[in-house]
Amino acid sequence: MASSNKLVLLKSGIQIIGVLFAAFGGFLLNIAPPGGIIKLSVGIAQFIILCILLYIAALSVYSLALDKRQYKKNYKTWLMICGIALVSTVITSVVYFKQYNHLIIKVDRWDAIYVRGILNDKSLAICKEENISGEHSCEMELLNNYYTAEQIEDGYLWSPESIKSSQLTLLICYLAFILSLSVTLFSAIELLSSNLKEKKE
Repeated sequence: MASSNKLVLLKSGIQIIGVLFAAFGGFLLNIAPPGGIIKLSVGIAQFIILCILLYIAALSVYSLALDKRQYKKNYKTWLMICGIALVSTVITSVVYFKQYNHLIIKVDRWDAIYVRGILNDKSLAICKEENISGEHSCEMELLNNYYTAEQIEDGYLWSPESIKSSQLTLLICYLAFILSLSVTLFSAIELLSSNLKEKKE
């Protein structure tokens, strides 16, 4: 009977965490950088993070089921993890959204979003011929009045290497952000769970 209760407790804990992270994952994809490859990488990373955290949860729940004296120690551990993860979440969120605002550009006339790179030589030459000074002014002029959406996607405006570099920067910052955010949410749930179980005891 005791063994059955332990399995029920373990199963319930994993199910609750799984449902929360499934809903949480949709939010993360909504704020992800544009691009199919980036979103695929993000999805894979989220799955790996979820598996790791569920494994930790399983061990945590099972250890508590075996030894109720672990509640207090477990609570302190999750409190420390939650605090560190919360600070990390704040820092990584500031860095990510700063990079997002700098590297992501929306073109209203096409209702499209692009990852910004460095203007290639052809674009700079056009701006020089048109006497457009300043990289930002040059970029906006070419986006709004010169290139088509197809040409932008084909790499007429920014150099392909710089776009890949921008995508990598966004991906690294985003993964650091969602990892910190995931651990914060997860540890907060475990913290609350440990606290409630300790009070019941």
